[in-house]
Amino acid sequence: MSTYFSYNALISQRASGYQNTQYALAELIDNAFDAEAGIVKVIFFEKRDNNRRYIDEITVSDDGTGMSSDVLKTCLQFGATTNTDLDAVVAQKKKGKFGFGLPNASLSQCKNITVYSWQDGGPPSSTKLNLSELEGTKSIDIPPLQEAHLSNHYDRAGAVLSTASGTIVSWKNCDRLSYAKGETLCAKSRPLLGTIYRYLIADGKSIILEVHEHNPGQNTFTKRHDCRIVPSDPLFLMENTLIAEELYKAANTGREYSPSYQPFSQGPARCRPTNLRLTDQCFPIPFRWREREYRFELTTSHARVEIQKPGIEIGAKTPVGEFYGNRDSISFVRAGREIASGTFSFYSKTQPQHRWWSIEVKFDADADDLLGVHNNKQGIKFTYTDPEGFREEFNEFTSTLPEARHELSILLTKRIEAAYREVWLTVRNQGRDWDLTHKEQDAGGEVGLPAATQTTTAATIATDGTRPGQFPNEQKRLLTERLVEKFPGIPEEQIANSIKRFDESRVRGCILYHASEDQALWSMTEVYGFLIILINTNHPFYTNILAPLRNRQNEAALSAIELFISSLAWEERGEHFMQPEKKALLEEYRAYVGIHLNRYIRENAISLENAEVELAALHEDGRDVNANS
Repeated sequence: MSTYFSYNALISQRASGYQNTQYALAELIDNAFDAEAGIVKVIFFEKRDNNRRYIDEITVSDDGTGMSSDVLKTCLQFGATTNTDLDAVVAQKKKGKFGFGLPNASLSQCKNITVYSWQDGGPPSSTKLNLSELEGTKSIDIPPLQEAHLSNHYDRAGAVLSTASGTIVSWKNCDRLSYAKGETLCAKSRPLLGTIYRYLIADGKSIILEVHEHNPGQNTFTKRHDCRIVPSDPLFLMENTLIAEELYKAANTGREYSPSYQPFSQGPARCRPTNLRLTDQCFPIPFRWREREYRFELTTSHARVEIQKPGIEIGAKTPVGEFYGNRDSISFVRAGREIASGTFSFYSKTQPQHRWWSIEVKFDADADDLLGVHNNKQGIKFTYTDPEGFREEFNEFTSTLPEARHELSILLTKRIEAAYREVWLTVRNQGRDWDLTHKEQDAGGEVGLPAATQTTTAATIATDGTRPGQFPNEQKRLLTERLVEKFPGIPEEQIANSIKRFDESRVRGCILYHASEDQALWSMTEVYGFLIILINTNHPFYTNILAPLRNRQNEAALSAIELFISSLAWEERGEHFMQPEKKALLEEYRAYVGIHLNRYIRENAISLENAEVELAALHEDGRDVNANS
């Protein structure tokens, strides 16, 4: 079966641009999952030469549906694919589409490729591409299928995952591997494959890596190393991901940052999410072209303040902070598989704080041409596109592909840039707020809970009065438990000291600043009549208005807003609102108020920092400006 390739063209495919062996392996893993595999096993068979270990063969096996004889005949032919129906590719969320992955990736790593496959419990058949055999004849004819007998070492190593159906791809004469030893490839593959396949693994798929060393005397192989790929989520919104290992070590080293990590670590391989979803910047992005709607899904998250500031000012210096820094903040996910990550010219990686936020864009295979997806699935052509730059008029019915690609780039740039600005402001204000709260510690004072201004506290005592007596022991215990739950990053003794101050001042309640995923600007909790009003530091009103006021220590303006929120909260405690149905209605009302306020802030770009920038610009222009405006 001849192809249009010449032998020299076949050789040139060896320089096909795969970044490393891990990415080439990912192409074969894609094929396995497209064949409905539940488990994929990669085995590195090692031998020794002058006591130097080297990889003699790599196998990638799966328990998928296997290949029919017609598919197996052409599986090593460039461009041969069964994915001819784009709608089916999208509906089934297939990873492959181009028909280049298997031969292209394999040739980039080795000279000898053999593919074994079987269905319905039958014997395996095989096809091969061996450059050494083809070299003399310069032939590129695909040989006929052969009934194959699998090597004994496959069976002993557990490469046959199912006798009913499956596929094994063998790489031999591996002359272009990124690393010579199997353990090194395992270590390098864990974070990359965990990131690429995070959603599939979270849905129950398995990827296993093993290293087997040859025993010359017995001519057998013995397993010397194995590892299972776990999800590595750049959004840090999943449970039990690769960062669990770093969290566990950091939480149990007895360092000053250890207490901040302890609430997130649940064991060496288990952890809670360490990021919060920025809800306002998580939404679908539709795009219409040529009578088809393409859907993109934007997700934005940021690190919890306990991760960014784990009891120390620069959390980036901890092992957990370094883990955050060893990845890009923007990623694109195609059909549940990460296809690209990078800065895409939106930010500079030289600034450590950029590690604390993440943006992800999901899309389906029908948008491949619009995003310029590389046929080796290692990247896309999208980058920051100036919305104010040159653009031709776009017509969704008649515009060409380059015009549609440019229009989509502008749309995605606007959405990503808006998300980036809001999440960056959130991260920066979280850090500044923590620094402000801990200034007392630098001055030899004592750090406590992030509370209201002294003006607010004094005003509430003067107007609302004080409690008749001190806290009973049971109330102190419950207050401590409630506040430890709300503020896991603050040591319990500091929380106890704050409660002691509340007790000594006889205040009837307090305002505290607390990061929450709720839509409301403020919420309340009550312990034995002591009212705790929690102002949400994730709300745009806080990040754009309250945080700058706190950072500039503008106590008069800040206390006015705090007292306004306090008055609303205290009135909600009135007897006429205490019925359960009215309390539920008020909570819902408070959430809607928060959403509406959020829209005012976001849609009108209202920010004290923006106002200062505009004021500075007016001064630079030499205009007469009232400095107090």
